[in-house]
Amino acid sequence: MAHGESIARTWDEEILSAIRVDLPHPPAHARNLFHLSVALYDGWAAYDPTAVGYAYREKHTAADVAAARRET
Repeated sequence: MAHGESIARTWDEEILSAIRVDLPHPPAHARNLFHLSVALYDGWAAYDPTAVGYAYREKHTAADVAAARRET
């Protein structure tokens, strides 16, 4: 991960790299990008007291929320 980049940016770059080498299939790529976005958001929202996850709505606590979000 480059200095200052978020883990979300790292995963976005990974999925975009995979799309670049795959045969064009826009509906499948759009679906995969959506699923990644939902997973990243839900992992973040699980540790936010007011955010509501898209698919996962349980709440978690941690002594180090930033570390817990990175692990998620």
